[in-house]
Amino acid sequence: MTTTAPATPLAATGVAPTTSVTNADASLGQNDFLKLLVAQLKYQDPMQPADSSQFMGEMAQFSTVQGVTSMGSTLAAMSHSTDVSQGIAMIGKTISYTAQDGTSASGVVGSVSSADNTVTLHLPDGDVALTDVLGVSPGG
Repeated sequence: MTTTAPATPLAATGVAPTTSVTNADASLGQNDFLKLLVAQLKYQDPMQPADSSQFMGEMAQFSTVQGVTSMGSTLAAMSHSTDVSQGIAMIGKTISYTAQDGTSASGVVGSVSSADNTVTLHLPDGDVALTDVLGVSPGG
């Protein structure tokens, strides 16, 4: 992801406003933020020091972004946990599902596994992804 650096307060570091900044994982960590803060302080004009409220605002924005990112990770983990619970609840029940060839099929769920954030239901005739389940009926 390529973004354009803002003119203020990064302009105080000597970085031109049109400089492109690229990060491999497209996110800044707390250490990256602190490095930017130190660079801003190091290269600021002593005759026109940066406003401390700007730094506090940047810290608040960084904390907010970090909190939202953390919340997103937590929600993803909760969603996966819910998927695993749904899969476990289907053990011993007959499910109808979309087969790999696009047709509808059914079978009794014998067990469930989870790998790479994907829940797989194991039937006697093969495996079915939880996302392919069309319906569930009691008993096998």
